[in-house]
Amino acid sequence: MKRKQGSPSFERWYKVYPVKKAPMMAMKSWERDGMDDDVEELITHTKIMKATDKAWKQGYAPYPATYLNQQRYFDEPDIEQQQTKLPPDNQLEQWAKENGKRGPKVGEQQYEYRRYLEGTRTY
Repeated sequence: MKRKQGSPSFERWYKVYPVKKAPMMAMKSWERDGMDDDVEELITHTKIMKATDKAWKQGYAPYPATYLNQQRYFDEPDIEQQQTKLPPDNQLEQWAKENGKRGPKVGEQQYEYRRYLEGTRTY
């Protein structure tokens, strides 16, 4: 059984969209909101989200109808921060100087200082 085809612009966007669920609901939303004129922006946003958003990269993109109904095309990607690779403890202060970071505070534990340099502690 073949599904009903949407407008050519809907089909172009749907081909790029990573989740192939409930296409008829997405098609109805597309037609209701007159999205044909915005197809290039939607394709671009979809590609950006697929490439950079943490949830989308893990396979958690919303259904296409949800993306359209909730205007998720205005969402900013949730980009996963890469953790800084640090040298051994005895080289941390030198590394910090070379990379424009502060030295350890008086009384600061080594693991706390390491977390600061990794970017997982922000004080």
